[in-house]
Amino acid sequence: MSVNQVSQQRLIIIDPGLRELGGHHPATVLAIADAFTNNEQVSIELLCHQDCPTAFTENLNSKVKATHHFTTDFYQYFYQLPSYQELQQYCSRLALEYISAIRLCLSTNKKDQKIVFWCHTLNWQHAKALALALDVLKQNHGAEYVAKITIIVGLMYSPFDSTQSIKRKMHYESGADYTF
Repeated sequence: MSVNQVSQQRLIIIDPGLRELGGHHPATVLAIADAFTNNEQVSIELLCHQDCPTAFTENLNSKVKATHHFTTDFYQYFYQLPSYQELQQYCSRLALEYISAIRLCLSTNKKDQKIVFWCHTLNWQHAKALALALDVLKQNHGAEYVAKITIIVGLMYSPFDSTQSIKRKMHYESGADYTF
């Protein structure tokens, strides 16, 4: 089945961190695409970073339709602690990109076609931005709009190794003491 034919389900890999050829981003996309190669009931799409090499997206199997969508640096604040204002601006920019990506995909969805978004690697800033995007879409379009989709999220861990570091990074303090 070619990407132009209608399948019963669309699997859309959202990977704003896919911008280089090394590491887990391209490896995961290739593994997901390969796993569904022979499944005629699923079409596969990829929304990646605009800087992702075209050579990579053009060499994906013919079943994968790739769109260079995201512009924000996925790892911009991964190893550093931004100010609260910088962090809020970063998450807001990301949320706008997620809103745009979801709207793009839903606008081309056929009636009764199931749509699944797979975010295989999200750090906490991206998880926050995705949650914000879904909330905005729900407020603007109603609960039915976001109820049409399923989102699978794989979370990544911070390079910080303590709860205190994570709380500090998130600018969050809890009244309770959690032991991990």
